[in-house]
Amino acid sequence: MPVSMSVRALMCVVAFGFFGIRPTASAQERRADRSVDSMRAEADYLRARLARVNAEIALASHMNANFEQELAMVNHEVALADLDLRRAEDRAVWSKEMRKKGFVSAASQTADELTLTRVKLDARDARKKRADLEESVLKKASQELRGDLEKAKSAEAEKKSAFEKLQTRQDD
Repeated sequence: MPVSMSVRALMCVVAFGFFGIRPTASAQERRADRSVDSMRAEADYLRARLARVNAEIALASHMNANFEQELAMVNHEVALADLDLRRAEDRAVWSKEMRKKGFVSAASQTADELTLTRVKLDARDARKKRADLEESVLKKASQELRGDLEKAKSAEAEKKSAFEKLQTRQDD
């Protein structure tokens, strides 16, 4: 009997080596491999999730920091333009009344009316500048950051599905 066992063992070794067949891994080794793969997938998923959170933070800070500061400056310009407009309107009305009474020359009245026209245009430009700023910040300036956020979200979803697939396979 010992001779036949050794012959059988020798045949197995030769067959495995000759055909390139390796003995199969034990169930415990397969579970360990799955566990390592699962941990790698979980780490990839967590990295992708962190990248998404960082992209969200970058977008929010861009919107808050840059936009708030620039908007404050433009709002200040609009307020100054409105004050100038009220002052120019008052001056034009005063000049018109004083012209009727003969206290102001026609040239002075015309100058005040031209000043009013110029100040109206300046106020309109300041409001347009504010609208353009809001549009550019909300739509164009953060477009790159929004793209980064979308990429991070899709990468996170991909890594999450891979992780969940490994988890379900490991549970089976």
